[in-house]
Amino acid sequence: MSSSAPSKHGFRQVVVPIVDNRQFMGADQVAPRPTQESPCGRICAIVACIILVLLCPGLFGYTIELVNNFKDPRFQVESFSFSAPKLSTRSDNINDIPITANWSIGISITNPAKHHAVTFENIEVSVLYDATKILSTETIGTFREAPMDVTRFVVHPKAWLESSVASAIANDSRADGAVDFDLRVWANSTYIMKITHKRYHLVFDVHCRNLKVGFSSNATEGEMLLGGSKQCLIAGYLEMHTYN
Repeated sequence: MSSSAPSKHGFRQVVVPIVDNRQFMGADQVAPRPTQESPCGRICAIVACIILVLLCPGLFGYTIELVNNFKDPRFQVESFSFSAPKLSTRSDNINDIPITANWSIGISITNPAKHHAVTFENIEVSVLYDATKILSTETIGTFREAPMDVTRFVVHPKAWLESSVASAIANDSRADGAVDFDLRVWANSTYIMKITHKRYHLVFDVHCRNLKVGFSSNATEGEMLLGGSKQCLIAGYLEMHTYN
């Protein structure tokens, strides 16, 4: 309780006792102390949020682009010529002496991916007649394509045409003034991922159909009748293996 006593000026002095709050709290409870906030805490949190806001859209978009840009290569026939000097003398009653045939074929391969390089270890180009008869095969060596790169090359297959095939080609050239050839390309390739450096080994089966070759009057030489290049079709591919 408070007590008072008269002062010399006539005023009463009031004494208020100081009460310890701990007597009203449990034995194990202590009054909370004010926490001190780190001076860097709020600033660091703001900076971290800004960095996340700036980086997340870019990383997300880059990941989506990596996925969407795993694209098959494009194969095109840009030129196709055929020469068989003795073809005009062939007929159905000629003896079975084969004749020499020569081709000159311009091919382009495009890597349309923006982030993946591709290496072609071995490419086989086969000339077909009547869609099934393989007349000649030429092999192309190893080369590498960077993203969005185009490689052009010319192959010169040669073949000895059997009598039946030579006679059929000669008859087509005389009847229609043109002969249809096909190309089949087997392309062994290795894709190299730009970020992870993972490698994918794929073998493409490529068909270039209906390459119509127009012949001159002597039916010994012919050129592809298309004004531009002929787009080829990837009929399928085999994924041989994946490795780092």
